[in-house]
Amino acid sequence: MRNHEEIYHYLLKPDHFEHLQILMKEQNIYESLNVKEVSLKNEDFPYILFKIETDQIFAAQMVGLLLKIDSLLPEYTDEYYFPVIAMARNYDAEINHLINLEHSVAHELLHIKDILSLIENDPFYIQRLGKYGMNMLESIEDLQESIDFEVFKIFYLEPQAFESDFSNGEKTLRTMFFGKILEYECGTEQEYVEMQMSSYLGNLSEAYKDKFPDEGTAIKNHIDASAAKYGKDVLGEAPLQKLQELRKTYSIKMMVSAFGQREL
Repeated sequence: MRNHEEIYHYLLKPDHFEHLQILMKEQNIYESLNVKEVSLKNEDFPYILFKIETDQIFAAQMVGLLLKIDSLLPEYTDEYYFPVIAMARNYDAEINHLINLEHSVAHELLHIKDILSLIENDPFYIQRLGKYGMNMLESIEDLQESIDFEVFKIFYLEPQAFESDFSNGEKTLRTMFFGKILEYECGTEQEYVEMQMSSYLGNLSEAYKDKFPDEGTAIKNHIDASAAKYGKDVLGEAPLQKLQELRKTYSIKMMVSAFGQREL
């Protein structure tokens, strides 16, 4: 039996692409994600690129599909975790000039490589994803385990991708503030990685609050506990203290940069 990454490369052989498209269409992947264009990119590391219709604002995203592939690989009867990259078909004119699609795809392709390695080293990853992934979560009883799983993913996948972004010249952070795009340029790789991690954890918190609006305190506490567990390599020996500092300074740095004031 091939391992997970070997199966990935098998599925992405050019002569399997048409069959793979049929499988994704039959399993409602295109409809559920509003996919309008599909292409196979065969560069150093092959991947599927979706162009989708969406109102969400993002440059590119890795999306994990659970796909039945036994018609291509009869010995594999379970659902296969198949990572692809998705980007918007069209971008709002206000943000289009801010997006470097090449760098965004490189960021997500690094995620694909890392997630394939993770699955190989953790045979229970897909099982945990199916039960505790935020989009799969059905019961508040699993809230703590779900948050722990998602925070683990952020610390496992994102730091090296942010380092790659910075080395490619992506040093500017952006956020929306009352309809205005605020920008802040980081001076060092460490600052860029730490601020991005703080932002991602903040976005995760908001996503869980949207799902469970009455659980704000529990969500914050669970995120903090998991950040303390997984964050030492990125945030230092006292990751929670560092994260609290980052939460305080993130908005200040954005505002100071946007309005041209000197940072105190």
